[in-house]
Amino acid sequence: MERKINTSKIQLYIKDTGRSHTLLGKKRLMSYLKGSLKAFEKVLDYPQAEVSLVFCGTKKIRSLNKTYRNKDKKTDVLSFPVFPSLRNKKLVPQGLINLGDIFICKDVAKAQAEEFKISLEEEIVHLFIHGLLHLYGYDHEISEKEEKLMFTLEEKLVKKTFLN
Repeated sequence: MERKINTSKIQLYIKDTGRSHTLLGKKRLMSYLKGSLKAFEKVLDYPQAEVSLVFCGTKKIRSLNKTYRNKDKKTDVLSFPVFPSLRNKKLVPQGLINLGDIFICKDVAKAQAEEFKISLEEEIVHLFIHGLLHLYGYDHEISEKEEKLMFTLEEKLVKKTFLN
């Protein structure tokens, strides 16, 4: 089962690889995801883009993490950008661009939501924003300065998402 969310500049394609597609039926989650895209449009003014979001299980996320990051463990979110970075807006291609793919592990997201005492929807949106920032070229693993920049922007986008 798949869903699609459109805003004025971003097209989000959502897929759930699990047997039950309960996340795709959550209206509140879909509303929050749309709100996060709108927050991105306001804060990071980029041209039209499309992105893929895949909800997966622990086995899939661990396999992806091992294959692409050489880390044999599960994780919460992985991003696979098409471009190395889109932060220099002068170098951003014209027209509709494909940003890449974001994978969120439902099991890890659920455990983290319980740990942080927030809803599953809130945790998924936070992970989605984190993944989307990676697609644009932000990377908290490069340096402390970059980590601070990314996490500050992430926090701003999360707040904007839930205030709208």
